[in-house]
Amino acid sequence: MNTDTLSQQFTETFSSLFQRGSRYQTEKLLTLGGFIACSLASLAWAFSGDGGENQLGATFRRTEVEELGRDVYSLRNESDEDWTQVRMVIDRRYLYKREVLKARGAASLSQKDFAYFYYIPRAWGLNDWEQLARSPKPPQNAPNSLT
Repeated sequence: MNTDTLSQQFTETFSSLFQRGSRYQTEKLLTLGGFIACSLASLAWAFSGDGGENQLGATFRRTEVEELGRDVYSLRNESDEDWTQVRMVIDRRYLYKREVLKARGAASLSQKDFAYFYYIPRAWGLNDWEQLARSPKPPQNAPNSLT
């Protein structure tokens, strides 16, 4: 096929989309138009955010204490409301739980406060599927080198 034939075929196909056609053609155009409209609306919604504002009023800091050779963490509630059922996860593995953190309050945390999220207290490696893992099971409490 040469380019003239290809361009003529493309032009005919494109112009046939806008001619009055069958019900199938109308439904196809409506579906395509709805898809494009939903896609544009979702893109507009996705990029309409105000940036990375912290709506909770939370501040989390990590401080290295050289004398002790470990990190100390602090969680601050800088909002005017008490927090209930506080859950904080580090490295997608280690969980800290607390029932209440008062307004304008703070909590000092160490590695021992973060427990392995998926820890099951039982003997490890008894089943065949457990022996397929190449890395050892993580310890129950968080290591000293959390990020």
